[in-house]
Amino acid sequence: MDGETQKNLVIVFACDEASSFALAVALMSLKKNSPSLCRGADIVVYTQDMRAQTKETLQNISKIDFRDFILPFSSGGIKTITLYTELTLARYKCFELLQSYKKVLWLDIDILISSEIADILSYDKSGIALAHDLNLVASNFFKAPPQEYDLTRQNFNAGVMLLTQNLPDPAAWADFCWRTTQSTAALLRWPDQAVLNIALQHFNVQPAVLPAAFNAHPFSAPVPCYKAALLHAMGRHKFWTDCPLPQWFWFYAQWLAMGGRPVMIQKRDAPARLIFKIKILLEKAPILWLVFNFFNKRRFKKLNKKVSNQVLRGHNGR
Repeated sequence: MDGETQKNLVIVFACDEASSFALAVALMSLKKNSPSLCRGADIVVYTQDMRAQTKETLQNISKIDFRDFILPFSSGGIKTITLYTELTLARYKCFELLQSYKKVLWLDIDILISSEIADILSYDKSGIALAHDLNLVASNFFKAPPQEYDLTRQNFNAGVMLLTQNLPDPAAWADFCWRTTQSTAALLRWPDQAVLNIALQHFNVQPAVLPAAFNAHPFSAPVPCYKAALLHAMGRHKFWTDCPLPQWFWFYAQWLAMGGRPVMIQKRDAPARLIFKIKILLEKAPILWLVFNFFNKRRFKKLNKKVSNQVLRGHNGR
C-alpha cells in the first residue's frame, strides 16, 4: 500500500474465548487511561475459537476488527506453542500490517494500562521498539539454536512491541520469524520472544529501547507499580491469581457486569500473593525499595547464569 494511503496506527491483540476477560480489562484500561493513544487508532484482534456473543460484548468496549488467526504450519507435537496457544505467534502478523499502517503497536492481553502511553509512538526511529526485562536472551531457549547468535545479551520482552514504517523489509522479518519458529520449535521455551530476539541479530537492527514504565512486571520490574504506565503480568504470576491490584479488578467487575466471561481457572500461589503484597508496601518506602531491587537483581543474575550455562552447554563445542 502506498505511504500516502496508509493509516496512522493500529493497536493489535490476540485472544481466544477463555482469555476474553483479560482482553476486556486491557481494552477498558487502554480506553480510560490512554485516550490520546486511542484517538484515531484502529484495533485489530486476532482470534481462535471465540464465540460471536463474546465478540459482541467486547465491541461494546471499543470498535474491534476481529480476524481469524491461522498458523501457517502445524503446531501438533510442538509443546511450547500449544502450551501458550498458537495465538502467541499472532504477533508476527504485525509485520504484514505495516503494509496498511505507518505504526503497529502489539500489546499482550495480560496488561493493565494505568496512564497515558501515547509517548510510546515516539520510539520509532529504528522501526522496532521493545523494552528490556531482567533476563538474558538465553532464557528463551531450552537449548541453543545451531546458528551463532549471542544468547548472553539482555533480553527484549515481546509483550509490548512497536513497529513502524522505518523498519527495512518487514516481509523478510515475517518470513524469518515463521520459518525459524517452525524449524527450531523444539528448542524454544518462549517461542515468539526467542525468535524476535535472534531476528534483531539476524537483521543487525538495534531496536529503540522502551522505558521500563511502558512494560513493567508487577512482581519484578524496577519501576514501582504505582509509577508504571503499563503493567504487564508476563509469566505465571497474573493479576487474577498472584498480583491482585484493585484497579485490575475494578475493570474486571465492569466486564462481568456486561455479561462477559469470567476467569474459569484460578491457580493461586499463596506465598507469591503474600510476597506481592509486601512488595507493594516496600514501593512507598524509598530505602526498603532500593534494598528490594538490589536483591531482586542479584536473584536474576544468579538465575540468568544458571539458565545460560544450561542452554549454552555444548554449544561452543559444536
